[in-house]
Amino acid sequence: MIVENSKTAIKIRLRIFFATIIVVALIAIIYTTRILINPIWGLNKSQWSFILVGVFVLIIIINNFRDFHYIYFSDNGNKIVFKFYSMKIFSGKKHTIEMHKKDFVKFQTSSFLFKMRDYLIIYQKLNKGIAKYPPISITGLSKKDKTKLKNQLSLYISK
Repeated sequence: MIVENSKTAIKIRLRIFFATIIVVALIAIIYTTRILINPIWGLNKSQWSFILVGVFVLIIIINNFRDFHYIYFSDNGNKIVFKFYSMKIFSGKKHTIEMHKKDFVKFQTSSFLFKMRDYLIIYQKLNKGIAKYPPISITGLSKKDKTKLKNQLSLYISK
């Protein structure tokens, strides 16, 4: 079974891209046309520009705060594979976790700040004991995909 959230990842990237284009275009319109010769609601050109940039920065901060990740999970064959990377603006490091199904011990999920962030923590059996991997953000997965992922991982929990 494969679980991945490429559509969500694309939506997040497009949202940031279009927000950038809209903010730049509106600021260009404000300063190159005669639209704001007279203040609107008591605000001049530079104040409107600061408001637009402030809303844009707020959108980026909220996306970074939610900690969205692109996630690819596969359990085809005799291995469990997780591939993931952060959707934050300046974070491009890609991670892969690959283990045999027989070495999978357990998993935990945790949520932070009213379920605005969801994490998956997986454990693997090694020769020296049990290894705990760093949390994987599953915030970008749909509720249905989170359930499918948890159900599938439950099948491989070693007793």
